[in-house]
Amino acid sequence: MMKIYLFTLMLILLPGQHPCQKFNPQDFAEASYNANLVNEGFNRCINYVNGWTRYADPATGLIPRNLTDSRDYWNAWDAAADNYPFMVLTSSILMPDYYNKTAREMLETEKRLTIENRKPSGCIFIFKKRIPE
Repeated sequence: MMKIYLFTLMLILLPGQHPCQKFNPQDFAEASYNANLVNEGFNRCINYVNGWTRYADPATGLIPRNLTDSRDYWNAWDAAADNYPFMVLTSSILMPDYYNKTAREMLETEKRLTIENRKPSGCIFIFKKRIPE
């Protein structure tokens, strides 16, 4: 479905092309090549979101600081600067169900935990349990 949408959009927005102009196979080949690159990029973004979601804390839904020495920790400044904004941006464009449920639930949990602890930017939470790999 995404390829059909991109193909249609590509035909509409192809610069300098008008339906009455002569069809140029080179333009179509270039647009088709670029559509494949965009499709690959979209898939990589979706895989990134799904990959990090796999490591979310089952109790809070929050994602860890990193996957090495701080994989059992969450803090507001790292979440706000790194993964969460990218996950929101990606899901708002490519994964509406994820955006409307999981991403918003993460935000509500972050707000609730930081307000309850009165530490909006410097709090660190330790996840109680992790899903084994």
